[in-house]
Amino acid sequence: MIRLLIFAILVLALGYGFSWLADRPGDLSLVWEGQLYQTRLIVAAAILIAIVAAMMIVWWFVRLIWTSPHSVTRYFRARKLQGDWSGLKRASDDNLVTSLAMVCPFAPSEKQALLEAPDGSARARLLIALLEMAAMGGGEPETPSRH
Repeated sequence: MIRLLIFAILVLALGYGFSWLADRPGDLSLVWEGQLYQTRLIVAAAILIAIVAAMMIVWWFVRLIWTSPHSVTRYFRARKLQGDWSGLKRASDDNLVTSLAMVCPFAPSEKQALLEAPDGSARARLLIALLEMAAMGGGEPETPSRH
């Protein structure tokens, strides 16, 4: 609830800030190595926001890749499964995602969602999300494995 309140306050503050900038037109001039760059202040603010958003997306993606082995380990530990970790490290990403999707005891709807993922990276993101949700829940899966 507090996060939602903080998010609402942040959105309102950003909206107020952009309306304030729009009401007070101005130019931003920057001299870099003898070259003069000029732009409207609102355009410069929008570019700055876009750069920050792009950096946040890149950070999220790097963090997703960095923590994915940890997610698999936590899932295996929660289900008391053993894995050949050296084999997992040697496997290609596509083969690893496909194999994990087949052997993990997901519900049929979850496996169907993995099959319908548009590409390999979307399938990997969905698999990591399913593994993290299952590891957080602990215990046995709701739908038993049928293989």
